[in-house]
Amino acid sequence: MPDTKINELVRMWIDGWVISRGGSDPIEEPWGWTIDVGLARHVARRVLPNPPQPTCARSWPRRAHRGHC
Repeated sequence: MPDTKINELVRMWIDGWVISRGGSDPIEEPWGWTIDVGLARHVARRVLPNPPQPTCARSWPRRAHRGHC
């Protein structure tokens, strides 16, 4: 995760999201973070601060459209 300023901003958003939704602490990954949400229809949330579109499309094909990974 090379861009420190983006990562700091995204991490602040994650912290607020976790508090507002009662999620677990985020797990840092090489590409971003994973948050265990624990709901039947929303098991986990993956947060990618700067995803390359081809990687995004391969990883999450149903959601890989412009602006949403």
